[in-house]
Amino acid sequence: MTRRRTGAWSFVGLMLLGCDPAGRERAALQAELEAMSALLAEHRAQIEALQADLVQQQLALQECRRPSAPNLPALPASGPDAPALTPTCDAGVCVVKRAEFEALMEAPAVLARLARVIPSTREGKVVGYKLYSVRPGTPLELAGFKNGDLIQTIDGEALGGADEVLGLFVKLRRLDRWTIAGLRKDAPFELTIAVE
Repeated sequence: MTRRRTGAWSFVGLMLLGCDPAGRERAALQAELEAMSALLAEHRAQIEALQADLVQQQLALQECRRPSAPNLPALPASGPDAPALTPTCDAGVCVVKRAEFEALMEAPAVLARLARVIPSTREGKVVGYKLYSVRPGTPLELAGFKNGDLIQTIDGEALGGADEVLGLFVKLRRLDRWTIAGLRKDAPFELTIAVE
């Protein structure tokens, strides 16, 4: 029994002197737990910041993949040399006077200034041509075209490379009527041109 008393008094003595082996161990574990919790909170904040950055980069990548209109101003399509074109349009059919159409086809410089025409590609192939800078009062606007229209076919023929477009240009001069089809804001549209 004296041993127990001696051991108990020794333990009480150590505690009175500030020696608590179990308390020190517990305090060390508590400090380590607090440090790990702080580190975990810091890592969570870093993960959230990285996830937000990833979302921003994905949005930027999607924006880069979308074709955008060039920031070039449209050249004027009118002037003393520019032929007039006054189509009469109703229900998706535009009637153009033969003399006006022929005069416009004879003036390629004027045709080139009607709008900015940019090839639209998908998987490396031209799938049509986008129209930009279609201004009010120009022949294209009067015929019903709008900025951002994607023209995919003319008279049923797909628009591919420059050679196909030039071939269609020659063909159109011989036709009296043709349909232009494409996409407007991802919805299909058609315009029929009749030359009389």
